Amino acid sequence: MTQTSEVLLQANAVSIAYGDQLAVKTVTLPIYQHRITSIIGPSG
Repeated sequence: MTQTSEVLLQANAVSIAYGDQLAVKTVTLPIYQHRITSIIGPSG
């Protein structure tokens, strides 16, 4: 993907755990202007 759009929001080094179970480890997610972005998981 070429980065021609401006980054509006960025999450850096995000990790999520449920109890002792690590579900997401150190994810960085830029959200670009004029792009549709979604996060989809097993629960919809």
